Amino acid sequence: MIEIFLYNSIEIIKYFIIFSFLFQGKFYKDKRQWFRIGICLIGFIIEIYLIQRKVSFVSVFYILFIVLLLYDGKMKNKIIVYVLSLIGVNYIDTAMFVTLGYLIKGKIWWYYIYDAGWIKIYANIISFIIVILIVLGCRRFVRKNMLNRKIETLQCSLLSVAMLSLYFIFIIMMMTMAYGKPENRARLYNIIGLTFAIIVACIIVFFLHSNRLKHQNDVHIETEGLYGESLGLKLAYGEQVHDDYEKVRQFRHDFRHHIAAMEGLVYGGEYSELEKYMGQLSQKDKELNRERVRYTGNFMVDSIIFGITRDQKFKEVDFQFDGGLPSNLGVKDIDICGVLANALENAMEACLKGNDRKAVIMKAGCYENMISFQIKNTYDSSRYKALAGGEFYSSKEGDGHGYGIQNMERMVKSYNGRMEYNVDPEWVTVDIFLQQKDEI
Repeated sequence: MIEIFLYNSIEIIKYFIIFSFLFQGKFYKDKRQWFRIGICLIGFIIEIYLIQRKVSFVSVFYILFIVLLLYDGKMKNKIIVYVLSLIGVNYIDTAMFVTLGYLIKGKIWWYYIYDAGWIKIYANIISFIIVILIVLGCRRFVRKNMLNRKIETLQCSLLSVAMLSLYFIFIIMMMTMAYGKPENRARLYNIIGLTFAIIVACIIVFFLHSNRLKHQNDVHIETEGLYGESLGLKLAYGEQVHDDYEKVRQFRHDFRHHIAAMEGLVYGGEYSELEKYMGQLSQKDKELNRERVRYTGNFMVDSIIFGITRDQKFKEVDFQFDGGLPSNLGVKDIDICGVLANALENAMEACLKGNDRKAVIMKAGCYENMISFQIKNTYDSSRYKALAGGEFYSSKEGDGHGYGIQNMERMVKSYNGRMEYNVDPEWVTVDIFLQQKDEI
């Protein structure tokens, strides 16, 4: 009776340590907490009684009952984390029994197969110490409450099945060594082989699913980044449009005074002064036109052009634009930002590497249901290379890849479009075609 009480008390404390310190679990904080604790104590007494009656498996359900009753969190999370903890603790307990069996009896299966009495408590105490050391070592990697955060059910299920299958193989091996007769071993080996196949399959699916989740997460992070970038471009462009409007409004407001001044010069016969005055007005008009943001007919495209061409590092680049676009492109803002901003920025950076002329020429148009962009830039031919298969990569920073090219190609394909590169002695040309979507 005392042995059972001590053994199960240590076992329960293990899970309290794992859930409270490793997984950062929190107890319920309400008036019913003492009621829950009372139920758990009654359950503990019932558990001891059932274990005496050789119903040892009840411990598994009792500890799960404690976790569900006392810890705050999502039901699914508590069950998943408990299953993983149960498997891990059993691995440690089994390792202790195997070690003690080998050291004391010379048979690794002895204390695992037979009821070892107090030796089980000693092994459990050592296992308890190992659990504490593992919790202390791994705690820094878990910063949040695992019982309330999002947990991938499929990943955890695959991991649990693989670990349980491996544990099952170990159990069969122990039973084979203790009781296995020659005529039964072939059947046991078949079971081990089947279980091992399940383990391998679970591990393969686990890593494939993990890779898919990583890809989805990368796309999500990239989308958030593009959304922030497009929003920033829109805000900057909106401020510039407002500034330009104020300058034009002020110029028009003052224009009647300019008319009056010129009329005075005409009446006074001051034609040379009139010519000089008109020259100053013409220069002012040219400055306003030069400062005015480029207009394509689409707010997002104008924002991208403005955001990149107004960057101080591109002040030496002669940028020219020709063409027009509809107000609704039929392309999501974050996608047009991901494609066009990368292409235009790559072109601006590439032409800065040239030794002579630094120029970028951009054209845009809409033909039936296709949006087209053409971006041409001068370049230093020693820094670029065209590869077989129509793919093109810049060698900036020596890494062999142009920034964002892979993302651009992925987005273009999502619109049933295409990207074409052409390199001649003077210009690098990128043609981008995107098919409009009616639902956008």
